[in-house]
Amino acid sequence: MLDKNLQYLLDYGIKGVHYDINAKNEYVQLPGSKGYPIFGMAGWAWKNQSLMLADGSVWGPQHDAYLKLYASIAVPNNGYAFNQDPVQAQWTACVQVEQQYGWPLWSGLVSNIAAGEKTFEQKLKEAGFDQVRAEVQKQFLAYLSQMGQ
Repeated sequence: MLDKNLQYLLDYGIKGVHYDINAKNEYVQLPGSKGYPIFGMAGWAWKNQSLMLADGSVWGPQHDAYLKLYASIAVPNNGYAFNQDPVQAQWTACVQVEQQYGWPLWSGLVSNIAAGEKTFEQKLKEAGFDQVRAEVQKQFLAYLSQMGQ
């Protein structure tokens, strides 16, 4: 995990064939990468984030402009945590509905998906989902107000 050359080989392929590194020390995909795209080895278990290259094939001035725009409108969220106490009963009921009706639906175990979705939504409504959503929104807006947003 600490060998940069091995990381580059696994993550990017053969330098000069699959990729190159530009003057900004960024990954640049080459036409030969068709048979070996970035992270083509799928070695997620042995990745070393500190050795990864920025993607010069995709990121560029547009990305810098995006980051600047995002920074101007981003809302800091470094401390919001939902307090379930006001809607604890509804929260618990919604979790139970999710497990009973949602999980089988999402896992492909429900043969009639449209009917399964309708049942799931109805059971969530009966469990108090609207109250939970309203409480989350109320608390989050209060938090934003505290943060001066």
